[in-house]
Order: sequence, then structure tokens, then C-alpha cells
Amino acid sequence: MIIERLVSFDQTGVGHPSHDLDTLGVMKLEFAASACIRVCAIYRVLSFLIETPAFSFKTYNHNDHDLFKSPMPVHQLPVRRDHIVASIC
Repeated sequence: MIIERLVSFDQTGVGHPSHDLDTLGVMKLEFAASACIRVCAIYRVLSFLIETPAFSFKTYNHNDHDLFKSPMPVHQLPVRRDHIVASIC
């Protein structure tokens, strides 16, 4: 819902009369997305650390902790046949 609403603003412009986005609305959208963004940011930082050659993740005692699992995709792209991009040249 958040993505669809922001895309709608992008397509018609924030100044469009049908949009009621104000400071409180922006704060609510940010609050709704912040938990997901936080999880993704933590995973991203940890992935840099565990992929460094100086660190042996396989021998790390807590390598099976939930923090090291990849977060679930939020808005996964469709992979059906009708979503294949065709180049026009």
C-alpha cells in the first residue's frame, strides 16, 4: 500500500488536488516502512562483515542466528512470461 501510494504521487505530482499527503502523512508512511528498512540495513551491514576474507563465517559459533538470514522480499518483482522485457532497436 505504501509503495502504491508513493507511485501515485510520483505519477500525478504531489501538488495534485486529490493528494492529501501532509507532514503527518509522510511521518506515518515512514513509520510504517521503518521496521522493514531497519531489518534490511542490519542484514546489509552484517553481510559486508561476514563476507570479508579475514572472517571465517563457517566456523563462527553463532552463524545460524536469525540475524544472518536474508530478510523476506518486500515487493518481489514478478517473473512470469508476460513480464519479460523486449528490446526495441
